[in-house]
Amino acid sequence: MTKYHINDYELLYLISEMNDYAFEILCMKYAPMIKRRFKDLGISQRYYDDFFQEGLIMLNKAVKTYKVTSVKSFNKYFDLILQRKFFTLAKAINKFEFAIVLTDDIECYELYEETNIILEEPKIDFSCLSRLEEASFKMLIIDRVKASNAARILDTDERCIYNAVARAKGKLRKNNMQISFLMGEKNP
Repeated sequence: MTKYHINDYELLYLISEMNDYAFEILCMKYAPMIKRRFKDLGISQRYYDDFFQEGLIMLNKAVKTYKVTSVKSFNKYFDLILQRKFFTLAKAINKFEFAIVLTDDIECYELYEETNIILEEPKIDFSCLSRLEEASFKMLIIDRVKASNAARILDTDERCIYNAVARAKGKLRKNNMQISFLMGEKNP
């Protein structure tokens, strides 16, 4: 393992003096931290390169926005913005993760075209919910209305909407309702 004898502040000074080699050294120095952070999140191997590139972009952002007079060290500052970015990316990946199987079988397409499959949305029994819980759940989860708009429509505050949705999810799960498809959750 390579040890770096130039501290972060010296590298930041050299980078501010337009020394490109100093930024390369900084990238090599922080590459293990970047890798460790997205491995700690349990990110799939197929996103390895994307997360590493995002980490380098965040390093560049940290270099440009870090104030040397700050109480925080550069290491802590970079780690903070790196983790925030990775959490945001991981959340976005989990939201849009689909199990897609690609096939080259042309018969499969012909079969699909011949059969007119009508998919019905599963019926959800809202009888166990209060009016506020039902309205909040339908607006936020099913219709994808923003919480601020739902709060305005229902004449209440956003926190009340979020709490009502949480209660509704709990009650629906307790009654064994399959609501995971609505919330983008993976089936167990």
